[in-house]
Amino acid sequence: MADPLVAASGIALWFAFDTIHPDSGPFEYVPGSHRWPIMRRPKVIKYLTKEAYEAARTSSERTSPSTS
Repeated sequence: MADPLVAASGIALWFAFDTIHPDSGPFEYVPGSHRWPIMRRPKVIKYLTKEAYEAARTSSERTSPSTS
């Protein structure tokens, strides 16, 4: 998840350059999901498990520039 102190937005894209099969991995497309309302960080965090939250926080700390 993005650093909450950075005013930014992003987009994720995935392109299949070859034929894929459902057994290839977890991929799901929800038709119409591009019209869903924006989910801000606090709402997303509310639904994360403790483990998922800690993993996202740890990942964010590794990729954020140092402020010291």
